[in-house]
Amino acid sequence: MFNRILVAMDESETGDRVFEEAISLAKSNRARLMLTHIFLIPGADYPDLSERFSSNLIAIYAEHQDQDKELLEKAKQQCLNRLRLRHRDAGSAGINADVSLLEGDPGRQICNVARKWGADLILIGDRGLTGQDEKIMTTARNYILHHAPCSMHIVQSGKASKQASDSGRVKQAARQLDRQLAFASIARSLP
Repeated sequence: MFNRILVAMDESETGDRVFEEAISLAKSNRARLMLTHIFLIPGADYPDLSERFSSNLIAIYAEHQDQDKELLEKAKQQCLNRLRLRHRDAGSAGINADVSLLEGDPGRQICNVARKWGADLILIGDRGLTGQDEKIMTTARNYILHHAPCSMHIVQSGKASKQASDSGRVKQAARQLDRQLAFASIARSLP
């Protein structure tokens, strides 16, 4: 039974699925939620992430950081507004929830919040990303997996679910074709 569920939120379609899963789990367990968004600041020094990116990419982020401070603040405000809406939605569903918007290394911050808040479960999404974004999220999930003070549940992205569904349909069609070929082979061998 889970009493305190930390929900790693983002603004993706998978983030919506994670929130829905969190509401469902909270209702069935009468649990409290911590809706958390970790804001990744471009160019900041994150030890677990720095080694995954070229120094050129980090330098480019740092060069434009001053120009983008206003945009960065707007983005943070949008994240906070989204968290507030989710908080309201949780309350409407009869779920007690807290919110936190933090900056930094996503894996470390999620583990720190889980530890300090006393989470029983961390809910995080698999966004089905590619490229650099996937490296960041893979690093964060891997860090959480190895350092979390509690259980972790990964909610699959719609993309991953669609791929699994498509894969299942292909396998089913292949089995059906195999059966048809087997029946045709048997029919040919009959007098």
